[in-house]
Amino acid sequence: NQQPTTNKKMLNQRLKIAECVFIVGSIIGWVGTVASNQILYGVVPLSIALVLNLVNRLRFEQQIKRRITAAIAQLHRQLSQEHQVLSQQQVQEAIASLQAKLPEYLSQV
Repeated sequence: NQQPTTNKKMLNQRLKIAECVFIVGSIIGWVGTVASNQILYGVVPLSIALVLNLVNRLRFEQQIKRRITAAIAQLHRQLSQEHQVLSQQQVQEAIASLQAKLPEYLSQV
């Protein structure tokens, strides 16, 4: 189970590195654009950097959604357990109360 997490971390790291590389490439490309009047040198790396940024952001959002969903599920389980314990305590208290009053009720019969 550890392997998929490691692979995801490596992929995330690679995407971040690629994004940084293309941002640097776009800066260098813009310098080349100014020097050679070839806009392609600046546009292509910048476009790729923007796409990588979008991919990273979407992956991050999915990761956050999974974590939030897991946290909500855990809270729901805890709440259900607490409710069950509370219900059992109330039933036990009611039984104890009835058992304590049983001799009194029997004496009235």
